[in-house]
Amino acid sequence: MKDQPVYKIEKRLDSMKAARQFIAKAIVKYDHGEISAEKLNTISKAMNTLLRALEKSNLELRVDELESILKRKSA
Repeated sequence: MKDQPVYKIEKRLDSMKAARQFIAKAIVKYDHGEISAEKLNTISKAMNTLLRALEKSNLELRVDELESILKRKSA
C-alpha cells in the first residue's frame, strides 16, 4: 500500500490542539485504508513526543509567569 499524506497541505503542529487534530486525522486515514499501520505507529510516537514537549513548554511558561508575579509581590 502506498501511504497517503495525512494532510494535503502542510499543517503547523505548534499547539496541543493541532497535534491532537493531526493524530485524529491519521487514525481516520488508517481506518479508511489510506495509511499503513506502520505509518500510524510512527505518527503516534512522534505526536506523543511532540505533545510531551509542548506540555513541558507550557509548564515552563507558567512557572516563569508565577516567578514573575512572586518577584513583583516581594519587591
